[in-house]
Amino acid sequence: MTTVENEGQTQDQLSASIRVCPAATARMLKNMEASNLVWREENPKNRRQKFVYPTNKAKQLYATLIPLLDRHNQVMLKGFSKDEKALAKSMLDRIYANVQNEFKEVKK
Repeated sequence: MTTVENEGQTQDQLSASIRVCPAATARMLKNMEASNLVWREENPKNRRQKFVYPTNKAKQLYATLIPLLDRHNQVMLKGFSKDEKALAKSMLDRIYANVQNEFKEVKK
């Protein structure tokens, strides 16, 4: 999804945005290339850097997934008031921040 939403980002930017180590990102992209979901292009200014682009197949998959994810969100939040939805999002954001902070501490 991130490759479609941010076409042309570098592998390092992708790793940072999805919070995955660069080696795991490289392996994931290799598999995605084999499945014709992305293609990579060498940065002419820095040959060690690669730009990542989604293929048409990935864009079509993305277009199919977004309505499904929206529907799942509707099902999960059915019967919630606007305030309850905001509270749930706030709590999930705090949980996410706690996990991210813990990972930062573990890396030190």
